[in-house]
Amino acid sequence: KFRSISDLSPIDHIKNEGLRKLLVYWLDLRNGASVPKRSQLDPIAIPWALAEIWLMQLDHDVGRFRFRLAGESVQTIFGQNLSGKTHQDLLDEEVAGIVEGKLTRVCSEPAICHEVGPIYTNTNRPGDGERLIMPLATDDGRNEFILGCTFYDWFGYVEPAGGPSVGYTTTFYPIS
Repeated sequence: KFRSISDLSPIDHIKNEGLRKLLVYWLDLRNGASVPKRSQLDPIAIPWALAEIWLMQLDHDVGRFRFRLAGESVQTIFGQNLSGKTHQDLLDEEVAGIVEGKLTRVCSEPAICHEVGPIYTNTNRPGDGERLIMPLATDDGRNEFILGCTFYDWFGYVEPAGGPSVGYTTTFYPIS
């Protein structure tokens, strides 16, 4: 069931305190607009999220989102610098397509995506976590950026990539 972001308390559906604070920050940045601008982000205002945050931008030449930056925790999961990479560079084609579909939906509707459960199951560091994926606009108002943040607990064991990617909940909240 889809609920509008206007129907939500900013924190009623989010378990992780860092994600709650990030959503409140994102909502405050809107300042009357449906989606805040990328240029409004201030890393100094969100120090608790910097290691878990990731920013992507739509690359019109290839029709995919590319990482512009990723926090230390995110880069550790993938074992490499993610700047300039797409999900197709990191994951098998099927999983990358699913992720790209979510990112496209977040920007095109626009909507906020909230996920809870097994996370990073297609890496060798699966864990349990929670994620927010939120749109950001260019200065001229096109929704082409993704602000994502994933907090998760790695269980300390390494598994081969490609484990089951079921069992988590994905909910989209359309932005009005």
